[in-house]
Amino acid sequence: MSAAGMYVPPMLIFPRVRMNDELKIGAPAGTLFRAHPSGWMQCDLFVDWFKHFLVHTKPTKDDPVLLILDGHVSHTKNLQFLDLARENHVTVVSLPPHCTHRLQPLDVSFMSPLKTYYSKAIEKFHRDTKGQPVKQANISQLFAEAYAKAAQQTTAENGFRHTGLYPLDRKVFSDEDFAHSNPSPIKVVPKTQFRSRRDSIWFEDDLLGFELSKPVTSDQSSKPVCPEQGPEGPQESTSLEQSPKPGPSERNREEKEEEPTPRDSTLDTGAIINTEPKASLDNDHGIRFRPSDIMPLPGSMVQSNAPKRGRVAEKAAVLTSDNFIKQLRQKKQEKENKDQDLLVTDTEGPKKRRRGVTSTRKNKKLAKKTVSKLPRE
Repeated sequence: MSAAGMYVPPMLIFPRVRMNDELKIGAPAGTLFRAHPSGWMQCDLFVDWFKHFLVHTKPTKDDPVLLILDGHVSHTKNLQFLDLARENHVTVVSLPPHCTHRLQPLDVSFMSPLKTYYSKAIEKFHRDTKGQPVKQANISQLFAEAYAKAAQQTTAENGFRHTGLYPLDRKVFSDEDFAHSNPSPIKVVPKTQFRSRRDSIWFEDDLLGFELSKPVTSDQSSKPVCPEQGPEGPQESTSLEQSPKPGPSERNREEKEEEPTPRDSTLDTGAIINTEPKASLDNDHGIRFRPSDIMPLPGSMVQSNAPKRGRVAEKAAVLTSDNFIKQLRQKKQEKENKDQDLLVTDTEGPKKRRRGVTSTRKNKKLAKKTVSKLPRE
């Protein structure tokens, strides 16, 4: 899809090992067909698509082409594709991670109507065939109906305009669009410091807090009782039942109000917890909390102990630049050297084994044999 409203014929990848001509019936004109067991894009399949792209765009030195892609591994780690793009006057730019829903024209304007029309085509197929399931042989025809309605010139133009790519608009995004990427003001405390006791949990907040106390019964709420006036009118004296003494939790709370509240740990949502006992669950007690405890703020507020993934998030880059190609070749060479170090060749052939790592069980057997061969005194 181009900014001028032109479309390159699509490529359909079927989740199978071999391609069948029956699957091509009813597809859009010029569609490229491929098969893969996973049904997802692979590096070699993307090279085939790029050759298909060159046939329809015909870039030259005087009329080069700018190709904007997301950061999928088949784009950013595909040396064969990048070399082919440099040879054919195509400049490839990758988008930042987690931004395609706002920066990629296909995601902004094309994919949503395509899914809608494809769902309607499937519903119509079910009505016409009285509920028969959709098979792989029906996919090309159903996709062609949806693609013909979604691939409009105005759809492509709106996609590039709303993303600010063409015409170029640096102010297409406001400060509100970047609000979720701002760092949270809540102090991050390691999760290992979290300690809570069932009989003493207290939520606090410096700015805003709410208190939940013992619920009032219907009789008490409808007929309030005070030392000066009872439910039947003024009274000179009140009994112990009418003027209950403050419970231990209330006395404890009044004594602790003037003392600074220690902050030892935090909840998963970032709420501050005082591990010192303030009230017992058996008596009247209160719990203070803040709105973020009910609806946590977006993002991770607590450091997780889970191991981090080894894959590093990619950044926006010009994939066909000399610097990027050089770094990619160096990483590929380092990986090949590392894999070569793990290969140990013996008389039977190459075997994958880490150097310096031997089986503990074999060492024990070898030690027993050695001891048994030693001369006895």
